[in-house]
Amino acid sequence: MRYFTVLLFMFFIQNLLAQEDFHLKEIENKIRLFSKLQQDERSATANQQKFDVNYYGLDVEVLAPEKKISGNVLLKAKVTDGPLANVELDLFDNMTVDSVLDSQNKLSFNHENDLLDISLARIFDTNEEIALTIYYRGDPSASGSGAFEFGMFDGKPHFWTLSEPYGAREWWPCKDVPEDKADSADIYVTVPEGLLVASNGILQSQQTLDGKTTFHWKERYPIVSYLVSLAGYEYVHYTEYYQTLTGEEMPIEFYVYPDHYENEAFRNSYAQTKDMISAFANLFGEYPFVQEKYGHAEFLGGGGMEHQTCTSLDGYSEDLISHELAHQWWGDMITCRDFHHIWLNEGFATYCEALWIEYTYGTASYHDKMDENIYKGSGTVYVEDDTQENDIFNYSLSYKKASYVLHMLRHVVGDDTFFDILKTYYADQRYRYATAVTEDFQELCRQVSGINLQKYFQQWIYGEYYPHYQYSWTSSASGDSYKIDLNIEQVQSNTGPFWMPVDVNIQTAGGDTVIVVWDSLAAQNFELTVKDEPQMLELDKDGWILKDAEEIPSGFYPAEAAIDFDFRIVSAYPNPFNPMLTVEFELAAQEELDIAVFNLLGEKVAAPANKRFYSAGRHRVPWNAADFPSGIYYISIRSGVKMRVCKVVYMK
Repeated sequence: MRYFTVLLFMFFIQNLLAQEDFHLKEIENKIRLFSKLQQDERSATANQQKFDVNYYGLDVEVLAPEKKISGNVLLKAKVTDGPLANVELDLFDNMTVDSVLDSQNKLSFNHENDLLDISLARIFDTNEEIALTIYYRGDPSASGSGAFEFGMFDGKPHFWTLSEPYGAREWWPCKDVPEDKADSADIYVTVPEGLLVASNGILQSQQTLDGKTTFHWKERYPIVSYLVSLAGYEYVHYTEYYQTLTGEEMPIEFYVYPDHYENEAFRNSYAQTKDMISAFANLFGEYPFVQEKYGHAEFLGGGGMEHQTCTSLDGYSEDLISHELAHQWWGDMITCRDFHHIWLNEGFATYCEALWIEYTYGTASYHDKMDENIYKGSGTVYVEDDTQENDIFNYSLSYKKASYVLHMLRHVVGDDTFFDILKTYYADQRYRYATAVTEDFQELCRQVSGINLQKYFQQWIYGEYYPHYQYSWTSSASGDSYKIDLNIEQVQSNTGPFWMPVDVNIQTAGGDTVIVVWDSLAAQNFELTVKDEPQMLELDKDGWILKDAEEIPSGFYPAEAAIDFDFRIVSAYPNPFNPMLTVEFELAAQEELDIAVFNLLGEKVAAPANKRFYSAGRHRVPWNAADFPSGIYYISIRSGVKMRVCKVVYMK
């Protein structure tokens, strides 16, 4: 992974140490394009927005020892906003364009700044169709960005592609943006005899002549440029079969290294693929490319890449296989319209890892898996700058937190409705084999659930951070039942109150009860009723919310205290501490404050400041706990009936 700074690289490493290594490897590959592309404009040019690509015919010869390719691309497109006098395609300058032809003419062109600008033979009007053939050659690996790589495995030549997000332009001329899918593609690849080439769609023919073999793959489903792929090696090829929802058979084609073919661990892990397809088909809808195939082609790229109908893999873990397979639904069939919304690809696929775990190992394992995806740092799931690959493929946001957005959504709308949403999303003709953005998915969720989810998506996709709940409760007998008075505060200082349903798990002698309350304010009181006397109460015990939650002992709050937010505790540090603690707080206006320390029983044990005036702004107050026992303490800052609280840990 080539990050812009070593520090950023180390940040990712440290955050991924406890995770499956394939996530890191996948992100490494998807970020490799930074050095060449960081100066480029990534969205479609004004010219590219005037035509829609219908077809690519890619015909290349790969000269592995020389690290070169040569060939041509036939492009067919419809003019959507005429008149159109020229066509702009993306192609790195390290590739040489020899000529460009239409059906009758040799056309003039200009190739500079990684853009191929072709002058058409005449002016084309709206709805007219254009057909161009571009002849080109070069070393696609020369830019060093990794979209086309030449390598060796076991002493034999090997090549592969990985073009996401903007790398197709490194090795073939195309409209290299996710918003435009070609309706179909033909891929012809000529290689030295003995190599096998895996690619998208169905293998139409394989012909050998004069020491060279040409493979013809045909992709009949719409495909975006970054999903077009090649993988060539002296593979062992074998086939298994998935039984479709209608009882037919679809091939699963495996292109593996010979020593891996003999490895039982690899074979057994790959054998799970057909069961994963079946599981996801039942959850979402039939495998999207069922008239063609699914498959794996091994490569040395690290991790995996969800190439349409033929995933590239460097590994064999369950999480890796389920993640890349899930992309066939979420990322390949429905593709994010631009990389601002990459969570619709990566967040969905990461969440599907947990769905496969749930399907196979049960609910407890599902929650354990989701615990791995907890991220409580800054940043938005929405990618603010989609010209930077390290922002697009930020593992903490685009993968982990994005998967948690779906996990939480499942609880907000309920299980049945959640899976109805996914099935509806899969079947909706506006997005099926097309593209979508967050607002499309949000509106579909509203239509299916009947719930206005504007605030939910605004907070969790476009907002930062998460709720920090502090709660206290008391109970009293009321006839033949018990009444619970529950107070919940959201005390996070870095964002406003979150709108979420919160499970209140109540433990009684007669068993556990779960009551859902909708919490949306800085402070709310709820009155709950249970049959037996409550013994313990916990918020969101099962972890359906990305949150912090801590109980404040009953009796801690003075009876007359109300909660206001004219001031806030910024931090209490270090935490844990020994023996000196610094409490930092901020006031909106001058206040007379009482600063006190309470133990777990709600007893006041210290008073660092009593009835002292502080001006507007930020202040720090020390507390020396040398004479106190180790344990948990609560720092209270109070002005009249206004109070803020934070929890600290003293460790001698």
